[in-house]
Amino acid sequence: MDAYGEACAITGCNLPAVLEAAHIHPYKGDHTNVVSNGLLLRADIHTLFDLRLIAIESGTMVVRVSPELEGTEYELLDGSQL
Repeated sequence: MDAYGEACAITGCNLPAVLEAAHIHPYKGDHTNVVSNGLLLRADIHTLFDLRLIAIESGTMVVRVSPELEGTEYELLDGSQL
């Protein structure tokens, strides 16, 4: 929570009850359970991230949304800066 200012890294939501720590690279034991391998995400965004329907370009830190989410509120996140 401290590393992300207690807000979702993508949406800015600051309601602690719906925020979750997400692994950037899959969890493979304690050595991967570190802040540098994590994002603080709203629960629904976390699920979409895990399903690879929302991604972050590593070089630009720009949010990308799958075409599968076209026509939903999530498509508005496409192109936003992390």
